[in-house]
Amino acid sequence: MKKLATSLFRAFTLGRADTERESSDASMNYKNHKWSNAKGVIGGHEALLRRNETLLGITHSEYPYTLIVSLLFKELDQSGIPSNSSEIARADLTEEAIADALFEKFGGLFSLSIATQGTRDIFIMFREPVKENFIESAIAVCEPKIDFGLQFVEDPKWQPYFKFL
Repeated sequence: MKKLATSLFRAFTLGRADTERESSDASMNYKNHKWSNAKGVIGGHEALLRRNETLLGITHSEYPYTLIVSLLFKELDQSGIPSNSSEIARADLTEEAIADALFEKFGGLFSLSIATQGTRDIFIMFREPVKENFIESAIAVCEPKIDFGLQFVEDPKWQPYFKFL
């Protein structure tokens, strides 16, 4: 498991967010949580962000293990954002299926989604490390509709999440 480097996230500058659903119980499914959306720039590239605001109310050090699932887009516009609506729809279905499976099987909290430079990175937080083969099995069962990659990091400070306060 890798430690997350702080310097990786110093280049973020995002615009003002608007809000969606609202709840104060982080133990509930993410679909009932309050989310914010933003559009901006990361490292000089256009970025789209969604952050689970409900998770501000939990003790973050209790969830120090992060799984980053990178959904890989094939058709991009010149800014690196996906341009094919059917590919975006498949990514949305895959994101939801993965977040649901990891919440149900391991209590993983879907905290953040960042789309930039041809990927949508989904950040899932865990109380304890979960073996990679268990994660892969849980994801395989939900039959992803788009190619993806996995990265496990230890990040008790939730660096990317708090970068957008």
